[in-house]
Amino acid sequence: MKGSFLIPVFLLTTFTAFAQSPPDSLFEPGPGYAAVTRPTGTVVRDYLNSVSAPVVRNFSRKFGQARNISWFVRETGYIAKFEQEGISFQVLYDKRGLWVYTIKIYHEKQLDRGIRGIVKSVYYDFSITEVKEVEQYDIEGTVYILRLEDDSCWKTLRVCNGEMNEMEIIRKRSDR
Repeated sequence: MKGSFLIPVFLLTTFTAFAQSPPDSLFEPGPGYAAVTRPTGTVVRDYLNSVSAPVVRNFSRKFGQARNISWFVRETGYIAKFEQEGISFQVLYDKRGLWVYTIKIYHEKQLDRGIRGIVKSVYYDFSITEVKEVEQYDIEGTVYILRLEDDSCWKTLRVCNGEMNEMEIIRKRSDR
């Protein structure tokens, strides 16, 4: 179990940094276009045919109802970002068009009741401010990364296969 803990955390950390790199945050490609990162690191707007056909086929099979999709092309693969029913999706494919992982980002109301019950049974005084639900091809089960807040601190929890672990605790400054 310890090895499987590191992979989603590494991917989530890597993906978050990857997805929030300065060029992407300043450049949204728009419908019919993709943001392509050149080997020099520059991001340019290119036609959607920059995304390989196997990636588009796989994406269409899995997320056929997705609208307003933004594609990002990297040397290592493809990222699709979109929203569906109030949930933000980030999906990564490798260069061959194989699905690598999906991250869904949403709020407490949309969280599975079973997962919410596990968390609230221990952290009943905390508000769940953000949920990242991670599905990855080589990890069995869904990994939930939850951000919680109460009057004294913020916590980041990992829930997977019924196990819950604290990943981070940040104490709020006391004005006493």
